[in-house]
Amino acid sequence: MPIPSIKKTWSFFIVFLITLVTAFFVSSPEAYSEEGITWNRIRLLPGLSIMEKYSDNIFLSNKKRQNDSVTIISPQLSLDFSISPDNYINISYNGNYNLYRKSDNFKKDIHKTDAFWKWITPKGSLLKIGGSINFDSIQPYSLQDDHKDFAEKRLFGETVFEVSAFIDMGIAYDRAVQRFRKSTYKSDDFDRDSAILRFFYKRLPDITVTTEYSYSCQNNKDIAGPSTDMDSHVVLIGAQWDPLKKLYGHIKSGYYMVNSKSDIRSSGFAMDTDIGYRLTDIILLKLVAYRRAVTSIRAARESGAYYISTGGGLKVSYTGLNALVVTVNTLYKNNQFKQFSSDTDSKRKDNYFDVGLTVKYTVQKWFSFITNYHYRANNSTVDEEDYTENRIEAEFRFDL
Repeated sequence: MPIPSIKKTWSFFIVFLITLVTAFFVSSPEAYSEEGITWNRIRLLPGLSIMEKYSDNIFLSNKKRQNDSVTIISPQLSLDFSISPDNYINISYNGNYNLYRKSDNFKKDIHKTDAFWKWITPKGSLLKIGGSINFDSIQPYSLQDDHKDFAEKRLFGETVFEVSAFIDMGIAYDRAVQRFRKSTYKSDDFDRDSAILRFFYKRLPDITVTTEYSYSCQNNKDIAGPSTDMDSHVVLIGAQWDPLKKLYGHIKSGYYMVNSKSDIRSSGFAMDTDIGYRLTDIILLKLVAYRRAVTSIRAARESGAYYISTGGGLKVSYTGLNALVVTVNTLYKNNQFKQFSSDTDSKRKDNYFDVGLTVKYTVQKWFSFITNYHYRANNSTVDEEDYTENRIEAEFRFDL
C-alpha cells in the first residue's frame, strides 16, 4: 500500500482543520453573529468556493492550442482574536485545490497563510505588523513543460501617526524572499527590501493631499552572466478621497528611477491611480491606471531584468436587479522589457488586453453564484509570446 506524500497529508490536514474548527464554533449556542462566527473574543470567518473553469488555450500558446477544464476547490479561514475593539490579531488561510480533466502537469494545490497584529490608538494612530507564507507555482506553457513551484515569505510593518493638527506621517517596511523549489529556476530567486515614507495633508475639505517616496532594493540569485541586482526610487504626489464619498480612492503621479549593477538605468513618469465614482445609487465606475517598473520572472516567460509596465482599466458595476450584480471590466497594459546589459537589447514589447463580464447572484447572505467570461490576448514583438484565450468560470461561494 503506497504511503501518502507529506504534501498531500498536509493539504488534507488543512481542509480537515477548517471543517473541525467551523463545526466546533457552530455547535456553540452563542456562536452566531451578523458577520462570521463569534465565541468570546474570537471571531471566525470561514468560506468555501467551488469553481468550474474552462479555457480554450490552457497553456497560453500561440500555435498548439489545447482546451481544458478544471475544478477548483478553495477553502478560506480567517480567525480574529480581539484584545480590545481596535486592537486585534488576525490569522488567515487561503487554499486552492485544482483538478484538471486533461492536463497532468499543473500544480494541484496552492496555499497562502497570513498573520498580523493591528492596533489603532485612541488618537487615531495605526500600527500593523505581520508576515505571510505563499506556496504557489507558475503554470506550464506546453505539454512537455512542468509547473515551477516557489515559496514566498514576507515580513512587513506599517505605522501612521499624527505630526501636527493637519499632517499625518506614515512609514512602511516590507521584506520579501522568494525561492523556487528546483535549481533550474534559481535565477528567479531574490531577496527584496522595500520602504515607503508618506505624508498626508488633511486641511482641505473632503480631500487629502498625499506625498510618497518609496525605495526598493532587490538582490537576485544570479547563476551566471551580468548581475541583475537592482534598486528603484519612486516619488509620487497626489490626492485621495474618503471611501464613503461619491468620489473615492486616490490619484498619484510622479517620477521613477531604476539602477542596476549591470549599468542598466531607466527613469521617467510614474503613476498610481485607483478611483471609484458612484454615478448613481445602482451604477459604480472604477478606474485604475499605473506606470511602474516590475522585476521580470524568466520562469513566467518574462524577458530581461525588468520591464516598464503602463496600463489601465475601467470597471462598471450595475446593482439595480435585486440580488443580481452585473460587472463589465476592461484592462490594457503595455510592457517594455529591459535586458541585462545595454549590448543585448531585444526591444521586446507586449500589449496585453483583457475584457470580461461577471454576473453575481446572491441567493442568501451566505451563499452566492458567480459566472465569469474573459477574453485575453497578448500581442508581442516576440512571436512565441503571442496568445489569445477565452475563459469561462462558474462558481458557487459560501461565506459565513
